[in-house]
Amino acid sequence: MIWSPAAAWIQVGYDLTGAEISTLLEGNFSDTAHGNRGGGALHANATGAAAGFMSASDKSYLDGLPSALDGKAASAHGHTIADVTGLQTGLNEKADKTALPVSAPQGRLTLASGVPVMATDVAGATTIYYTPYLGNRVPLYDGT
Repeated sequence: MIWSPAAAWIQVGYDLTGAEISTLLEGNFSDTAHGNRGGGALHANATGAAAGFMSASDKSYLDGLPSALDGKAASAHGHTIADVTGLQTGLNEKADKTALPVSAPQGRLTLASGVPVMATDVAGATTIYYTPYLGNRVPLYDGT
């Protein structure tokens, strides 16, 4: 015999027919043996004194959270993010300057090497140079 209704276990490793599987499950997983499977008392809602599942009314509070919290992030101390001062200054002072995002070019195209602002006539010049000016960032073209 593959299974017995009186057995407290399910024997695996045998080929069972659909009817045998159905009978096996019905015999071992009844409402009496496994609580009220229709949504009853086996898994009760949580209370202040006992753990459990979230009730429908409690879930309704969570449904509105994304819109209710929009722009209202706060710390554990009740301060909003807007209350934080000096954060950007601190980040600017401590950040690795080489990791800053690309900024506008801080130089000029000139006709004389090392001279960002031309003061003399260079009409015969045939080479264009990029010379840093008002900053220390030089853009590099990578071909893309």
